[in-house]
Amino acid sequence: MSTARCRHRRREASPPPSLAIRHPAGDEHALRYLRAAVRAWQPSGAATPQIDTSDAPLPPSSQPLVWLVPGPVPVPVTQWISAGGVALLAHESAVDDIVMSPMAWRDAEGAPLVEGAPLGRGRVMRFTRPLRPEAMPVLLDADFPHRLRALFDRPAPAPARVLATDYAPTGGGATYPVAPRDLQPWLALLIALLAVVERWMATRRTRSVAP
Repeated sequence: MSTARCRHRRREASPPPSLAIRHPAGDEHALRYLRAAVRAWQPSGAATPQIDTSDAPLPPSSQPLVWLVPGPVPVPVTQWISAGGVALLAHESAVDDIVMSPMAWRDAEGAPLVEGAPLGRGRVMRFTRPLRPEAMPVLLDADFPHRLRALFDRPAPAPARVLATDYAPTGGGATYPVAPRDLQPWLALLIALLAVVERWMATRRTRSVAP
């Protein structure tokens, strides 16, 4: 079974995230794609996102936030992320003093669609282009809901590391005698051959001194 299929099954086994979406008043254009993605996660409707305008209270830090408001991200939002929240920002949103790196989600040409960076104890991500089909055709792809959901998966724990010096062998321990080993076949053959040669030479000397 492929790794991608295993990850997809793990996402199906775990409950989908309940998104809190904040958008600017009077602008609901991008909401249609996010609503469709959430419905695809769980057709029964149990994963309905909590949608409100930007002046609504922020959700608990355990609930992912999608911030669709353009311009500088307010300080309360960045503090919410630093306290352990996970936020996905619109392309037009700006966060000062944060250098983001491209993430694994890319378009057909290999260009990144989302960038991200850690922020305090939380994580911030941002779309690299507007949420419009002409700028981001993947919005209309059947795989869009799964790729969006994968953004909110918890990252795998980093492998543990230790210093090699902490596990280096130490000297001064007790020594034990080496157990005797059986003669190898070739060594036994060599001893037998030497015995035959020695016997032949002894017999030859005896014959040479006879009267």
